[in-house]
Amino acid sequence: MTNVLLPAFPNLKGPRFPALLPFAGLLLVMLAAALWATVGVAVGMMDSHRLGADTLGFVRTLIGAAVLLAAAVATGGVPRGMRLPALPLLVFGIGAAIFQVCLFRAFREVGVTITVTVTVCLPPLILAVADAMFARRLPCALVTTALVVAGAGVAAILLPGSEAHLLRPVNAGGWILLLTASFAFAGVAASARRLSGVVPPLFGTGLGLAICTVLLAGHALIGGSLDMAQVATLERRDLAILLYLGLFATGGAYLAFAVGIRLCRSSTSGLVASMIEPAIAAALAAALLGEFLRPMELVGCAGVITAMVLIWRAETRPAASAGQA
Repeated sequence: MTNVLLPAFPNLKGPRFPALLPFAGLLLVMLAAALWATVGVAVGMMDSHRLGADTLGFVRTLIGAAVLLAAAVATGGVPRGMRLPALPLLVFGIGAAIFQVCLFRAFREVGVTITVTVTVCLPPLILAVADAMFARRLPCALVTTALVVAGAGVAAILLPGSEAHLLRPVNAGGWILLLTASFAFAGVAASARRLSGVVPPLFGTGLGLAICTVLLAGHALIGGSLDMAQVATLERRDLAILLYLGLFATGGAYLAFAVGIRLCRSSTSGLVASMIEPAIAAALAAALLGEFLRPMELVGCAGVITAMVLIWRAETRPAASAGQA
């Protein structure tokens, strides 16, 4: 499979990548999902002077973008004389900014449960429908089954009743936020797949995050919610957590996602692989924050893992039999 994927991904050729694992794409997308899953736990571990959502979002993307671009310069990964793909870059940056803004607003408007369920499950469906409409390409049976199983698993993790999981009615404004966030992340996935195929991943992802950072700063400044003085008051432990969020849970995660989704057979299968995020978040919350996993959450985690096995199988089948999902 590596031999099939490498010609479509010239930026990963060379001595730094002597041999890619057959399942590198899925592994990288799952790594990105695992890193994103740590965000809530990491923020929960910040004991003092917690940053506002807009300030936190701006600082973490600023750190991620700066580190990726610096790494690109240091490793010679900045293309010279190359015309940058403006549309994928803009879609990536704008989509990431819109997703973050809408996500945090949806948390307040409709609750974490519904927000996570919709924004994790809907983007793969959006891309699957887009492929069917514009590329006339349907997901293979394994990918379709995995999507259904993963969606059911995510619902089992997030929806069972407890005070923290009570559902609240969703008004029109809430649905607009949820749909906007979902379409934005689907756009990020599609543009990341395209971008990583034509621009060195460190540089392309860094530029995309830089665009996102500028937009988040503008949004926060207009709303009067950007307060950089809060950062100066953080204790060392909180600063270390903030650096982790920027370096790994933002910069590293988006880089792994951009490279991984390019190596996956399709954007749809890559996004299904990212649906492991809620299961990892639940496990981390249980291990680090003392939140116990309930029986339905364990069942949901098992469902998500089953979906990952199905996707794994779909990615290893020959292209003809897999239907090029």
